[in-house]
Amino acid sequence: MINFHSIKYLLLTPLLLITCCSLNNKTNSSSNSFVVTIDNYSFKMIYLKGGSYSYGISKNKSFNVSPFYIGETEVTQELWIKIMEYNPSFFEGDSLPVESVSWNECQDFIEKLNEKTGLEFRLPNELEWEYAANGTNKKENRPYAGNANIDEIAWYCMNSGDKEIIESQWSKDILFENNCSTHKIGTKKSNRWGLYDMCGNVCEWCNDWYSSDFSHTKGKYQSPLTGTLKVYKGGSWCHTEEYLHTDYRHGNFPENRRNCIGLRLALNKKQ
Repeated sequence: MINFHSIKYLLLTPLLLITCCSLNNKTNSSSNSFVVTIDNYSFKMIYLKGGSYSYGISKNKSFNVSPFYIGETEVTQELWIKIMEYNPSFFEGDSLPVESVSWNECQDFIEKLNEKTGLEFRLPNELEWEYAANGTNKKENRPYAGNANIDEIAWYCMNSGDKEIIESQWSKDILFENNCSTHKIGTKKSNRWGLYDMCGNVCEWCNDWYSSDFSHTKGKYQSPLTGTLKVYKGGSWCHTEEYLHTDYRHGNFPENRRNCIGLRLALNKKQ
C-alpha cells in the first residue's frame, strides 16, 4: 500500500459565507435526488432506497440497508475550499477530488458544511459505501463498482498518467515519472446508481472503525463501536486493480493524510 503524505497546506483568503442553499427535488428511475448550492457551487445527492444486501468478500451475511443519500461524486477541492478556506491537496484543481485530508479533518469539514446548509451530512458507513458502489446485490463478476471493465469506470495507476503502464512496472518512481495523478470528477462511466468514481481517482473515508470480524455480527448490521483505524474504500489513482475491488478493505489512522484518500458525502433519508 502506498504511503504518500502531503505536507503542503495553502492558506487562502477567507471566502464569502453561503449566499444560497437550495434543495431542488428531482426524480429519475431510481432515486429522488436533490441539489445543494453554496456560493454558486452545486453538488448532487443521489437517493438510494436500500434493501437486503450480502456484504463483504465472503457474501455470507445479508444485512438490511436503510434508505439514504450519497454524493454523486467525490467532494471536490472547490467545495472544500469554500467550506474550510484552505486547500490541502497535493494535486491542485477546482474540479479534482480533494485529497490529503485525514478522517478527523473530514469531520471538521462536515460540521462546518452542516452549519451552512442546515442539513446533517456525514460519511457513509462501510455497508452503505459498498451497496452504493456495486449498484445492486452483486451476482455477477463485476468487481469494479458493478462493472467488469476497470478502464471504463476508474482512474487507477495503469491509466492515470501520460501513458499506460503495466502492473509489473509499478513503483513509486514510475508513478511520478509518468505523471500519474487524480482526474476531474465524473469523467469516467458512472455505476448503475449514477455514481461516479466509486472505484479509483481517490479512496474514500468511511465512518466506521476498521474491524476484521464485523461481517460475522449476527442480526442487523452495526458499525464497530471502537477501534484504532478508520475504514477507507475504493482504491485510487495510484493503486493497482486488486485495490479497486469494491470488496477490498483498507484501514488507516484517523489523523493520517495521504494524497490518495478523499471523501464522499452521505445523508440520512431526507430530514
